[in-house]
Amino acid sequence: MPLCQVSQFLAQPDPAKLNKLLPCELEDSGDLLLAIQVNKFDCGGIGIGVCFSHIIMDAISIVTFMNSWAAVGRGDRCNAVLPSFNLASLFPPKDILSNFNRKVGIAKEKIVTKRFVFTDSAISALTAKYAAKPTRVEALAFDFHMEQICCCYQRIGVANTPRVYSVVQAVNLRPRMNPPLPDSYFGNLSRFAVAFPSLDTNEEGFDLVTQMREAVRKIDDNYVKKLQEGDEHLNFIKGRAENLTKGEVDSFRFTSLCHFPLYGADFGWGKPVWVTMATLPYKNLTLFMPTRYGQGVEAWINMEKNDIVKLEADKEFVTLDHFI
Repeated sequence: MPLCQVSQFLAQPDPAKLNKLLPCELEDSGDLLLAIQVNKFDCGGIGIGVCFSHIIMDAISIVTFMNSWAAVGRGDRCNAVLPSFNLASLFPPKDILSNFNRKVGIAKEKIVTKRFVFTDSAISALTAKYAAKPTRVEALAFDFHMEQICCCYQRIGVANTPRVYSVVQAVNLRPRMNPPLPDSYFGNLSRFAVAFPSLDTNEEGFDLVTQMREAVRKIDDNYVKKLQEGDEHLNFIKGRAENLTKGEVDSFRFTSLCHFPLYGADFGWGKPVWVTMATLPYKNLTLFMPTRYGQGVEAWINMEKNDIVKLEADKEFVTLDHFI
């Protein structure tokens, strides 16, 4: 792919082209743990593409790795985080992947990724919509999912076949332990908070906000202790995989990297002008990231093409999207 100028690439970001900057195809990465590709633009700018295995590291671990690698590269070892690999002593490894199909959840349909940018004023408008005033990430996420669920209603019809819808949020367990673990604990220490919204199309979005906040609240120190003592998380993963395989549950997943130090990877030539995610082959996945200007939020939404069209046609949704 001709890489042209960085300024041209940033002026009109095309999610479909981002994967060209990666060292491998995500669907065929297999047992690959980490791969890095350095891309040089015609203007001399550099884009670093990174693929990593979610089996061994979560988002905070890869961000910490990138920032520490950059610190060492620029000769600033004092700001490099020394990782701890002691998670296995807190969460003894279990054989959950021997018979697990790692492609479960990868959509067979053609998935389209669209980037939407929401300004701080749009976020404030969403927050004001709910009396309980959830955080800005919560306000965005739950409103997005209500929009996505509406797309599903239009696609299959609520009255046709009874379906189960789940809204899934990734939660970092480190700060929820007692005592909290620092981000230097390397590994995949995340859990999913799950809510099952009503199929009543007249129901207010605030009810979903309440359900999800309660689901997140339950992931506390006592919950983590139960995970350490039993097979609850293992059974959850197996059950979720079975439901996805059978098509019994339509999941709407989201994760937020808004509070992560994504722009801290300075290799010696300055901080990155843009940090983003590649197109992911997962249906109904929404990823929130900070904008490169530090104001507002980027939402990367992966959906079937028809659903994206419906989403973009929704008047309330369109009024919130402002390209930056």
